[in-house]
Amino acid sequence: MTFSIVAVDPATGEIGAAVQSHFFAVGRRCLTVLPGTGAVASQAFGDAGHGPLVLDALSNPGAVPAVVLRRLMAGDENRELRQVMVIDPSGEAAAHTGAGCIPYAGHRIGAGVAAAGNTLSGPHWQDMVDAYRDSPGPIEQRLLAALSAAQTAGGDLRGMMSAALKVVGPERTRWPQPGTRMDLRVDHHPAPIEELARLVTLSAAHARLTAGVLSPGRIVGTGAAPIDDTNAPGILDDLAEAQHVFGDDPEPTFWRGVVAARVGRDALAASCFARAIALHPSYEQLAGALERAGRLRLPPGGLRALLAAHPDVPPPTTVQPGRNGQMETPST
Repeated sequence: MTFSIVAVDPATGEIGAAVQSHFFAVGRRCLTVLPGTGAVASQAFGDAGHGPLVLDALSNPGAVPAVVLRRLMAGDENRELRQVMVIDPSGEAAAHTGAGCIPYAGHRIGAGVAAAGNTLSGPHWQDMVDAYRDSPGPIEQRLLAALSAAQTAGGDLRGMMSAALKVVGPERTRWPQPGTRMDLRVDHHPAPIEELARLVTLSAAHARLTAGVLSPGRIVGTGAAPIDDTNAPGILDDLAEAQHVFGDDPEPTFWRGVVAARVGRDALAASCFARAIALHPSYEQLAGALERAGRLRLPPGGLRALLAAHPDVPPPTTVQPGRNGQMETPST
């Protein structure tokens, strides 16, 4: 009914997992991934408790995936109906496919990766490991490649419905959220892997926006380096790239205007604000609120004075369809 993959990126130490199924909200119950601890996928007649139990045991000194999984299955009266995989931060993996899982059902363990599936049109777990191993890029792109390979080969006999992907860091954190870089779910969609890929791209763009201007310290508070003449060019470039992914949502362009205004690039700021407001008029109100809160530097007279001082600002650019059907707004 499901195919999934767990893996560790040897270059970064990041731990990741991904899944697709003709089952509603499969990510809610199939994947458990904790920073610096490991990843678990429980499927077939899966048990959402498997993940927390395995990772809790795996956090003990000297624990290894094969032993932890064997002990879990020994105490499970429905083990022949289960399919479970686990991987630890070193990349050591173990897997169990019960004899009662619906064929095609099986798993494969490779170097730093394991894949499994059941109720499939063929042994597509083999394709998943190959695709993950042969694909370039960050771990999330390799996980997506593995899901796509399984689906291209035939996938779940019942079709597609939901998918999920999660990537966490190599260091344990007090709470999971600070160590989680990506946690995405598609709970119901006719093409969940394609939608998951879109969200992965969008997640990276949102990360650029957050790192550039929304992290504490950038504009207010402490933490990241404050925006100044030294880092503003790179932030402006990152926000322009993010806008291509955001499409007709002009938020990166608006914040690009905030950054430009902060470092005295008034013409660029006026252009960005004009474009954002043309697409989303309430951004004019947001600019006023930010100015009153001391987070936006504007000349006397505020935003309207800034725009009036630069009457040659080009009109808002029409948003055009971009790659993969996304919308793109060219940047200044």
